[in-house]
This record gives sequence, C-alpha cells and structure tokens, in this order.
Amino acid sequence: VNNSSDNLNGFLFIGDSITEGLELSGYINGEGCIFKGVSSSHPSQWLNNVAVNGKTTYSSLPQNSDSIKGICIMLGTNGANDNASVNSEYNSMEKLLKKLHEKYPNKIIYVQKILPMESHQDSVNEYNKKLEDFCNSNDYTIFIDATNNVELSNDGIHPNNNGYKKLSENITEITDGKYKKLTFNDEQGLIVELNNGNYISAERLSTGTIDQLYLSLRLAMLDEISNEKVPIILDESFAYYDDERLKNILNYLVNEFNDRQIIIFTCSHREKDILTQENIHYNFVTI
Repeated sequence: VNNSSDNLNGFLFIGDSITEGLELSGYINGEGCIFKGVSSSHPSQWLNNVAVNGKTTYSSLPQNSDSIKGICIMLGTNGANDNASVNSEYNSMEKLLKKLHEKYPNKIIYVQKILPMESHQDSVNEYNKKLEDFCNSNDYTIFIDATNNVELSNDGIHPNNNGYKKLSENITEITDGKYKKLTFNDEQGLIVELNNGNYISAERLSTGTIDQLYLSLRLAMLDEISNEKVPIILDESFAYYDDERLKNILNYLVNEFNDRQIIIFTCSHREKDILTQENIHYNFVTI
C-alpha cells in the first residue's frame, strides 16, 4: 500500500529555534502546516506552558486536531547546550509527549533525533537513546532520524541553508506515509508496517488513509468473492481523499479494473473534474 505524498500538508511542527529556522527556510512543502518554534525553549517549558522570550509555548498549540495530519517535534538541543541534566531534560520530554498524546489522541507524533553537537555529543547521544527507547515502547510515537547529511552553520548547533534544505527533505521522506506491509488480526484489526519497521494501528492514521487502506482490502478480495467480473460500486468512497490521492485512485481503478464496470456515486464534482483532466472516458448521470 502506498500513500505517498510530496508534501507535509497539515503537519504541526513543535520545537525551538531550529523549528523556527525550518519555517523561515521555506523548504517544507505543504499546505496548512503549522510551525510552533520557540527559540531557546526546553521540553520542561513546553510541558509547564512557560513563555520564553515573550512567546507562549504549550497554550499556543491548536485546540482542534481535525486539520492536523501528524506532529513533528524536535526539542532537547538547548538542554544539551546548556549542560542541563540529561535525565531531567528527557523526563520532561517524555511527560510532554504523553501530554501531547492526550491532547491529540489519534495523531502520530514523529519525535526527531536532535542534531549532533560536537562540544556536547555524549549528552546528545544519551538523550537521543532515551528518546528512541521511549518511542519504541508505545504505539503513538515514532522516533525518526532526519539528521543525515545535514550541514551545520558556524555555531555548530543550527543547520545552514543547505542543512535546512536537507533536513526538510529527510523529514518529508521519512514521514510521507509509505507503508511496507498491511496485516489484519482479530485483536488489533488493521495493522500497517512503516518503512522504519515500526507497526502501528490503522486507527492512528488519517481518515483519508484509513479509507484508502480498507478500499485496497476490498479490491484485493474481488477475485476471491466471484469468478465473474462483477461491477465495482463505490458510494462516496472518496469523501476524505485529497485531490492528489483521488487522482491516483481513479487512475488506478481505470488501469487495473478496465475489464469491469465501475459505478461511482458522489455528491461532488471532483471525480468528474479529475476524470476530465486525465482524459478518462466516463458516462455522467445526474440522479
């Protein structure tokens, strides 16, 4: 199953000055992205909603999660740089992640490995290891390493322009929703395997992705149900698909099931418009 995307539409980014720089760089390609970067902030300040340099932290986060596709968080760099206790910094981060899960219970939280820091690398390594272990212990956080080939500026902490570009590319590649394997069991229902080997319940994915996964299952069962080429009837099956995903599935249906009649019931004109744009022959009937 491939739910690939070239952008991070609807992602919420939480962090410090590196997240601020990520927003200012303009390299993240996605509509509706929300950046909440507060320079010099620590996990404990986000956890306890402490303002930093006049900027609010936790209370600035969106109350409504409907438009949020996923969450990316990178915090802890300032603790390493300020020689803060690794355990104290990590404990605050763990509590913050649990608090974010309570606030956004149906969202995956991508926890980013903090960037290397030559002068405090032992602290960075210890902090990252604790974060990774925590993320592997639950089903709502995924530890990601987006630091590969990220160039740092002269301060040895923040990425330079090329570094921000590479960081953006790495985040997009890791979180773009590509799944390796789809399984089903009676206890957990639909389970998907991510590219990094983590398994998550399909319930934790966006509504559009869940719809796509279950449609894939139904289509895969067609030949098992009947030896005849029965019609495929889809009633408002694409209501939660974005336009790119809708275009992909319509082309897939036409190419893979051209020996079947496909009937689509819909209250919108999106399907008709995309079929026309793609030069796909169809019969349009108004009921």
